[in-house]
Amino acid sequence: MRRPLSLALRLTLLFSSTAAIILCVFGWLINQSTDVGQSTALTADSLDVLAGASVYGVALYAVGRSALMKISAGPSRKLISRTLSRCILMLRGGLS
Repeated sequence: MRRPLSLALRLTLLFSSTAAIILCVFGWLINQSTDVGQSTALTADSLDVLAGASVYGVALYAVGRSALMKISAGPSRKLISRTLSRCILMLRGGLS
């Protein structure tokens, strides 16, 4: 049971991380262009995808570990998601 779940999580982590990098690069390139207005949508979306990828990474780490490690993985995922969500809000000017 551990092997198929681990493989699925690894593939999801790979795809999500790749998508986050691509979105971040395109967001940066668009913001550097003088023809297009400043937009943080792609950069914020890349942080959102990165938050998802980090959740998969923590889940991948917890697969096959002790019960205590699995229990501690939940708050870790929540902290990572909250931190990246605050970064998105700061990009949009929602937090000072």
